[in-house]
Amino acid sequence: MTIAKDSTLLRQVGALFRLSAQAMANFEAGSDKLSPVQRHKKYFETVLQTSPVAMVYLGLDRCVVSCNAAFEQLFGYSQNELVGHDLDELITTPATRGVATQYTREALEGLVHTTAQRYRKNGLALDVEFFGLPVTLSGEHVGTVGVYEDLTERKRAEAWLRLANTALESAANAIVICDTAGRVKWVNPAFGRLTGYSFEEVHDRTLNILKSGHHPPGFYQQLWETILAGHVWYGETTNKRKDGTLYIEEQTIAPVRDEHGALTHFISIKQDITARRAAEDARARLLAEIQRELAPLTQIVQFSERLQAELGAAGDLAPKFWPELQALHTTSEKLLELLKTLTETGPST
Repeated sequence: MTIAKDSTLLRQVGALFRLSAQAMANFEAGSDKLSPVQRHKKYFETVLQTSPVAMVYLGLDRCVVSCNAAFEQLFGYSQNELVGHDLDELITTPATRGVATQYTREALEGLVHTTAQRYRKNGLALDVEFFGLPVTLSGEHVGTVGVYEDLTERKRAEAWLRLANTALESAANAIVICDTAGRVKWVNPAFGRLTGYSFEEVHDRTLNILKSGHHPPGFYQQLWETILAGHVWYGETTNKRKDGTLYIEEQTIAPVRDEHGALTHFISIKQDITARRAAEDARARLLAEIQRELAPLTQIVQFSERLQAELGAAGDLAPKFWPELQALHTTSEKLLELLKTLTETGPST
């Protein structure tokens, strides 16, 4: 069975037995009246009961001989409920019991390390890391000790991390994670599509490579003062892609703090708004042109009103021109009202 060298549980077990070596020395020094077998059993029981890690001692029949308080707390059984019972009957389901029993048999003979699902007394499923090894006291093989660590919260956290990573990777907006010196530590695929730079090209570099020269030094100074003070910065930046083309991005930079409140990273979310800005500029130019034409159109409406008044006074001449003049006045008036509405609303945002 392969044992992960970076296993937290493995490190805990190693530390436990290093501490236990000192405990054994203490027993040897202060237990002259005990036989070697009694000293070994007392040492083993002390290690078991004082361990902060959940531990259980099984006999050769795979039934519980003893366990510690951490094991009781993890699985919800008292020691009295466990002693004399096949452990696998209590903390597994019929579907998984065969595999669990096989691991227990292997632990009677040698080292076993695995992860599996086990069950508390109340039926709640636990993801656990299991470390089993045989127990020999005074040269006699007497059983196996199992060490358990609850991985449930870690597994749940890992699942959320995978979900968050999927969301970040698939986001349409470019996302960048930098350290507090501005060095890039991670980018999503959208960053490459926006800038033309791959992660390898920007990793551990600052994003000064994107500067277009359109902003004065004070612009960036104000940005850094904001985020280093722990505040969110929001604004628009004109940047330059790898191929030299310019683009406008809408950017939000948020600080990230550790559990002590210290700044550790910055997360930047970037959206290309070049096309939107171009459309808004075109609309603004159109509205400005319309605004210039409002005065002549107002004059046409006013002229048609005076002309109608004068033709009305002309008597017999009025019926000949009245329909066309009235249509000109009505159309000009509607057009003037429409253009005024357009200029009042302004460019869409």
